[in-house]
Amino acid sequence: MRKRLVSILMALCMAVSLLPVQALAADDAYTVGEDTRAKVRLYSGSLVPEENCATLTLADGTVTVYIHTEERLPVVLADTSGKYVGGDLTIYQDVSKPLTIHKAAKSITVADGKRVSELIIAGDANVTITGGRYSKVTVETGGVLQLRGGAVDSLIIKSEGHVSVMDSIVNSVTREDGAHFLGTADREVTTAQGLAAALADSEVSKVILTADVQLTGSRLDVSRYVPVDLNGHVLRSNGSNIVFWIGNGGYLELNDSDPESTHSDFSVKGGIITGGKVPAMGSAFAGGVVVNAGGRFTMNGGTIMGCSSPFYGARDAGGVYVYNGGIFTMKGGTIRDCSAGGLLGAGGVFNEGTMYADGGTIRDCGGSAGVVNEGTIDASYNAERTVFLTSVSGGGTIKASAKCQVTFLTMYGSTDGTRRVLRGQAVSRPADPTSEGHELLGWRLNGADVYDFSAPVMGDLILMAWWGRSLSGSGTAEEPYQIGNAEELVVFRDIVNGANGRKLNSDACAVLTADIVLNDGTFDENGRYTRGESGMWLSDWTPMGQYERTSTAPEGYGGTFDGQGHTITGLYVSTNAENTYASGLFAQLTGSAVVQNVTVTGYIYVHGVGGGNVGGIAGEANGAAIRNCRNLCDILLNKVDGSLGGVQTNAGGIAGSSSGTIENCRNDGTLRTIAPNDDIGTMGRVGGIVGMSDKGTIRGCVNTGTISGGISRGPEGRHGMGGILGVSFDASLIQDCYNTGSIQEEGRYGSSVNVAGGIVGDMRDGFTTATIRNCYNVGEITGGGSISNEGIVENCWYLTGGSGSGTAKDAAAFADGTVLKALIAGRGDDAHPWDTDCGSKRLAENGMRIPVLAWQGLETVHSGGTATCVERAACDYCGRSYGDIDPDNHASGGEEQWITTADSHLKKWSCCGAVTVAESGHDWAGGACRDCGYACLHSGAADDGDCTTAVVCAVCGDTVTAAKSGHTWGAWASDGNDRHTRRCTVNGCRQSETARCSGGTATCVERAVCAACGAAYGAVDSKNHTALVKVNGRPATPTQVGYVTCWTCEDCGRYFRDAAGTQEIRKEDASIGKVETPSASGGVQSARTADEGAVGLWIAAASGAEMALAGAAIRRRRRDTE
Repeated sequence: MRKRLVSILMALCMAVSLLPVQALAADDAYTVGEDTRAKVRLYSGSLVPEENCATLTLADGTVTVYIHTEERLPVVLADTSGKYVGGDLTIYQDVSKPLTIHKAAKSITVADGKRVSELIIAGDANVTITGGRYSKVTVETGGVLQLRGGAVDSLIIKSEGHVSVMDSIVNSVTREDGAHFLGTADREVTTAQGLAAALADSEVSKVILTADVQLTGSRLDVSRYVPVDLNGHVLRSNGSNIVFWIGNGGYLELNDSDPESTHSDFSVKGGIITGGKVPAMGSAFAGGVVVNAGGRFTMNGGTIMGCSSPFYGARDAGGVYVYNGGIFTMKGGTIRDCSAGGLLGAGGVFNEGTMYADGGTIRDCGGSAGVVNEGTIDASYNAERTVFLTSVSGGGTIKASAKCQVTFLTMYGSTDGTRRVLRGQAVSRPADPTSEGHELLGWRLNGADVYDFSAPVMGDLILMAWWGRSLSGSGTAEEPYQIGNAEELVVFRDIVNGANGRKLNSDACAVLTADIVLNDGTFDENGRYTRGESGMWLSDWTPMGQYERTSTAPEGYGGTFDGQGHTITGLYVSTNAENTYASGLFAQLTGSAVVQNVTVTGYIYVHGVGGGNVGGIAGEANGAAIRNCRNLCDILLNKVDGSLGGVQTNAGGIAGSSSGTIENCRNDGTLRTIAPNDDIGTMGRVGGIVGMSDKGTIRGCVNTGTISGGISRGPEGRHGMGGILGVSFDASLIQDCYNTGSIQEEGRYGSSVNVAGGIVGDMRDGFTTATIRNCYNVGEITGGGSISNEGIVENCWYLTGGSGSGTAKDAAAFADGTVLKALIAGRGDDAHPWDTDCGSKRLAENGMRIPVLAWQGLETVHSGGTATCVERAACDYCGRSYGDIDPDNHASGGEEQWITTADSHLKKWSCCGAVTVAESGHDWAGGACRDCGYACLHSGAADDGDCTTAVVCAVCGDTVTAAKSGHTWGAWASDGNDRHTRRCTVNGCRQSETARCSGGTATCVERAVCAACGAAYGAVDSKNHTALVKVNGRPATPTQVGYVTCWTCEDCGRYFRDAAGTQEIRKEDASIGKVETPSASGGVQSARTADEGAVGLWIAAASGAEMALAGAAIRRRRRDTE
């Protein structure tokens, strides 16, 4: 029987184990596992794992437990009663019934947020708890529990039970005698009493608030090391005492493990200490935490706020007081909104000891200062440093390690200096460095953002000097800024707007010294941009005197801007009307502003919803003066992308709106509006010069630009398009202006009233009537009147074919001075602005002759008359000569004439001297010019004096005298030097020839006679005796001298022995002396000597010679005569 019962019981158990989980689960079953992967089955009183099983249900009538193992291991064991007996156990669901652990177990873990109501550690069990929440844990005699995590509300240790605790929470411990407890445990507290007890309990390793705690008057003393975790809760004093008192040897570490928790009565998140208050004057206390000598306070988290010391003059603190010898380390958390009495107190921290500023924040604390340091403020190495967002004072030491370093760098990276400040404090700005040609705009943080020196320093900083180009001049009226390029214009704009680091000066004065190019490309009519030669992309212009709808900047520009006749090219403004109130070169001008002598070109685009003022020169001119300015910008107002209704925009070529004076200005740009067809009350006030004028004056202005688009006139106000002014409000004056541009109203919505005019689109009714005086319009008007639809119109004119106010005149009246005379009637030349030269000018835009204004400086265009080569044409209108002479019209009877010289000729008109053939040399042929017939005078012929060579003219090359075949010689004539010469007898021939004389025979007394010229030449020939006479000899006698026979020359008288006359002798040698005879006295009488004889002979010979010479002379005379 017994065996049968056992078999039945075993069969029943096996059947039960095979049933589904739901079938086994009782009403009080608990799911412990969520992701069970191993199933255990009951076999012979033991549990073994089986692969691919889902869930195990153990039911013994006491508890049903679902258990779980990771990847089937380790093995989970339980006995037949359902008691857990081994392996790691992970519980994933609350267990409300007691769970008893037997035998050895590795660990028990309860999933986060799950709780086991009662856990029993049997005497044979050795259990490690690594996590989870347990309401009650009982360790039986002999049982061993190791708490290594988790939280136990109530721990009961029976005699000889063993518990060791580490990193766990144990809120209460009950020990029987002989129980063993090792270690310290964290404790959760919910009351002031529990908190105080935990602080005093040495077995409590950490105190954790699990609820807000209200202190009722007693302070919390700390005499040991104890961390307190606010855990996101509020520790509140009732205001009658301080919160923490840290004595000698005490060490409070304040933490907050739930910094994101929220509170119904505080905006601050996380754990809070608040309400502490110094109870009485006379002690150095703090409402929050007092750190005595030998005590330490480390703040890692949480907030100390709303603590105070209310006593004036007390040396107290609102938040933390650190005595000399105390240490306060602030690593995190915040001390804020604490206060002290004022004279000596510190709202946040009063430090007489040592404060390590390693993190956290002190802010918004009041007293004599937020922090008073009479000790030392230091920081640990590489600490984050505390943020001091409150004032700091005191005579203590602040070490460099506690401060942030701020480095100032000037241009080129040179160090200007460094400064150190507590984190959270502001660093003072250093003296501005200087750099020639630049000015310091400010300092940039790490080279990027502009640094605000009122901002707290939150870490080490590098501030770099931000340099901007300086302008010549001082910006005063006496020394205006000098602007010569786009960069300098941008600098001036930033000065006016107080932008980009420039000090605001909305009244700065400037002059342009050159033309300015902002963009060198071109715009089409829709604003599409084509880049220019520079290749630069389009650059937007921010208007000067800019103010947006949300801006608090000054309301416009109030200085003097003089363009000095220069042009600003490529102005581009693109803005949303919803955000921007005014656009143009200037946004808004105040009453003191003067803008003059400048021309602008470019494109202005305003889109979207919103009213505003748009102009080429200025969006809005409130009482300002604009003079001698010109706009070439096209302006487009596009509201298609906006919502409908109720938005008014004022747009003008010069100014969007004006209540000042605009004179001598011109608009050549187009103004175009685009609005939905059903948009009532939008895009209304558009004028060539001004969109809307309120008590303003427009004088001497011109519009040539086209104004087109849709306008409306709805319940919001009057709208209009005008050649000069769109809409006139109160008492505006438009005088001495004209319009040639076309006004094309493309859609008028909401009213049938004409709102387009050649001069003014609409004069607002209900206001003081505006006046239009001495104006005219010749532009084409679509949808309105030629002058205006209403108002006072005096002495105004329009071209025949128009309609409306004023007087119609045809084109001839505009051209011949009729309209001009009417415009200036009754005014002297110095009282009107019109150009009276010839009464009208021709405008290139439309080819008409119309009156113009003197300031335009247009060249007078006369017409009529005929110009000749000597006289200009006489104008048919004024009779004055104009233009140039007509060199081709020789109607004055002139003729072409040759003007000749010996070397050249030219041909010109006799009337005007116009040369038809340029001066050039003659083209000679036969001694005459082929072109002009001039006969050469041969004044330049070169005659060499030789008749055998031709004489040729050096000018024309003609032969003046032909060459002869030979000379015609004259007779030879002696030159007196044994030479003779003969010359050519031809007239003009200077040729001659010279030769030696020849012919004839020289004698002993005469030279030879030239056979050619008959002149004696050469020397006598002493050997040629042609007249030798023989002298016969005779003997000597006593009575006469004898002589020998000889010959004597009758010409020269010399004697010769021979007949040839070759042997000359002396006459003495030819004589023979007388012979001697006896004398009568008986001696011998000598005869006449030979000498005497010779003498006689010589006498005789001489007589004969004389006769011979005489004969020779006679013969010579006879020859000469012949």
